[in-house]
Amino acid sequence: QLYAMRYGTLPIAHATGGLNDTITRHNPFALDDPEVAVAAAIASDEGPDGNREMADLGPGTGWLFDSMDTWSFMYCVSNACKLFRENPKMWRAMQIQAMSQDLSWYHAALKWEKIFEWSKIDPPHCEIQQEHHHHY
Repeated sequence: QLYAMRYGTLPIAHATGGLNDTITRHNPFALDDPEVAVAAAIASDEGPDGNREMADLGPGTGWLFDSMDTWSFMYCVSNACKLFRENPKMWRAMQIQAMSQDLSWYHAALKWEKIFEWSKIDPPHCEIQQEHHHHY
């Protein structure tokens, strides 16, 4: 899906693992403005420190279904086909948002580095109990 989005192919996927982390659900209430799509992609790239409100205003980068069944998958396919036919400007805005994301390994490594920094700041919430061996 990373290569697909980079080249403007909008994914339809089961909302699990990395797919759920990298695909932003289509927002039917978003503006079909390419500038909003780019701003949303940039805001999403900034992670928790970024402008979450702006990230949420984007049109999305694809469709995700939660239940692993035929009906859920076909519902997403139907919604994607309907959007493609009825609102080409929104489709294009979604492509722009998908293609504007920084999905590089460098960017992913920076996010993980941030998590490790946070883990050093927050002390453990439990204590390791030492086992005492009695020698008789």
